[in-house]
Amino acid sequence: MFMNTEYDTLENLEKYFPGRAEAHFRLYAPVLLSLMLHPEGTDG
Repeated sequence: MFMNTEYDTLENLEKYFPGRAEAHFRLYAPVLLSLMLHPEGTDG
């Protein structure tokens, strides 16, 4: 286990879990951006 250690790097994530970090960034970045730009939410 290397979470929250000096080995917890993007390079190691890519080495042991290829493509996972990028997939998560692509999935969650639009959600986070929307929340940052519209923190009060959308009421329609």
